[in-house]
Amino acid sequence: GVQCKQHGSATPLKDKDLVAELRDEVEKAKGFQPPLQRFIFATTARRSTTLQQEARDLTELHSKNGLFAVDVLGWEDIEDLLRRHPNVLAWYLDERNKVRGPLLDLGRLPIPGPNFVGRDSELARLDAAWNDPSTRVLTLVAFGGVGKSALVSRWMDRMAAAGWRGAARVLDWSFYSQGTKDQATSAEPFIDYALRFFDDPDPKVGSPHDRGARLAGLIRKERSLVVLDGIEPLQYGPGPVEGRLKDPGLIALLKGLAGANPGLCVVTTRERIADLTGSELTAPQIPLEELEIDPAVALLRQLG
Repeated sequence: GVQCKQHGSATPLKDKDLVAELRDEVEKAKGFQPPLQRFIFATTARRSTTLQQEARDLTELHSKNGLFAVDVLGWEDIEDLLRRHPNVLAWYLDERNKVRGPLLDLGRLPIPGPNFVGRDSELARLDAAWNDPSTRVLTLVAFGGVGKSALVSRWMDRMAAAGWRGAARVLDWSFYSQGTKDQATSAEPFIDYALRFFDDPDPKVGSPHDRGARLAGLIRKERSLVVLDGIEPLQYGPGPVEGRLKDPGLIALLKGLAGANPGLCVVTTRERIADLTGSELTAPQIPLEELEIDPAVALLRQLG
């Protein structure tokens, strides 16, 4: 059950008034038939920690008595939901024909071979990451040749076929030069390009760290998909700082996105990113294993 309450911004309510209103609506909801399992109090009032705590306290009390859970959506929460589901907003405003398609800047990933087999569970994992608000950065870790880039390319092809599934912007970048063995020595070219793509007014302003943090903030404004392929040239090799990122801008970007991101950043690398250790809930790092026996045999047969 959802109870909506509109409060004009010109007459903001105090926390105690909102709490009283919530309690009153919860009491009314107890009489709903059939009995509710979840009750959502949605309000145009600003997000209130006091109101959210009251909802948690009511949920705990209700769980002891076999009653419904209580949730609160403040206006900022509703805005976040609309950003994640722009098609709902377009439908509500009856502007489906006016909504622009996503801004795409693609073509830098390595070109995969014509044969692709298996990887169903890995493709499903990428789908789940896109749909899960708590997953903000997903890193695929594997040695060279295992198929990280091919997997991501196949998944992006599926995303394209599905109309990009609500992504406002899509940007890919490879830290290997196409057709050569040259490796990136800095993330500066990427940071500079991405700042322009995400409409930064002056991409050259600020230290590398500041520019990376600013890019993370711009990406957070919309639900976007960013793919960073092969970042291992920017990581330290074996030693006491193995896996750490060398570039402060890239560190600020990935840590900033791990902290908050309505979309998803997909990263591929040969080494775990040490800087994201401790962020496994929002920035999981998934080892990509070699193909299982049956898909491997099928691939060899395709190749003759």
